[in-house]
Amino acid sequence: MKKLFYLLAASIITMQGCDKIEMPYRQVGAPTGGGGSGLACPDSTVVEETGVITKVRKVLLEDYTGHTCGNCPKAAVKLHEIQVANPEKVVGIAIHAGSFAQVSSPKYTTDFQSTEGTAWDVFFGISNAGNPNGMINRIDKPAGQHIKYHDTWAASVSAALAIAPDAHIHIRNTYFTDCRILKTHISNEYLTAQNGTYKLSVVIVENGIVDYQKDYSVFPDAVPNYVFDHVLRGSMNGTWGDDIATGAIAVGATQTKDYELTLPTTWNVANCKVVAFVYNATTYEVMQAEELKIIP
Repeated sequence: MKKLFYLLAASIITMQGCDKIEMPYRQVGAPTGGGGSGLACPDSTVVEETGVITKVRKVLLEDYTGHTCGNCPKAAVKLHEIQVANPEKVVGIAIHAGSFAQVSSPKYTTDFQSTEGTAWDVFFGISNAGNPNGMINRIDKPAGQHIKYHDTWAASVSAALAIAPDAHIHIRNTYFTDCRILKTHISNEYLTAQNGTYKLSVVIVENGIVDYQKDYSVFPDAVPNYVFDHVLRGSMNGTWGDDIATGAIAVGATQTKDYELTLPTTWNVANCKVVAFVYNATTYEVMQAEELKIIP
């Protein structure tokens, strides 16, 4: 029997606590050993789009929230309703940032914040405008009207979905269960001619996290078993992503990127998704968004 020996350059990430993670990322290469054990990582699950691929516009809905924001649960309900009304066309991210996202003893002790989410919140000024608020494809940023109250989300999403798609994003995830390494391949195809600088952001979100949430619609308002969905965990390529195109872009032009990340053991991988979106580097408007589970 032939034996394969892998030369592994393993980096050990020491995690303190169980929630707030500083997100490392690296360009994809050969899988490394888990936790510097020197072991190979042969077991993997590959997930990608299957069957007939329909190239439709998908909308990014960012819900800026916090576990001590008693009005924020109704925004989460609104996001769910919009997704149900528009199946597989609305990609949601729940960004825990600002004062309502701060930890508070004795109940609100889980830190759902992320480096990327905090940076976005500061830059776009969301939590300073109050909660619940969010953005739809980050439209109207130059005009200063990008912050949308949750009651207006449905109308903004409908208007965005009525526009023909300008791009199509394809995601392929390969997850190595033995060492929790995720390898993600992203390809972006332009369906219309463009001119400008475009960036690609790739983040991880997690569903089904159960913890305390303040909810003014119930009594007592400290809900111990609230289910958090779409929680932004961190990025695979930094706060603002990577430049992928500059200048004139022809119809049919494509770009591809590959990333690799070792997922913290505190994340439930079965509930995690990769979210990718392409946006204009000048206006910050999102051209297209896509999501795909890490494990089917």
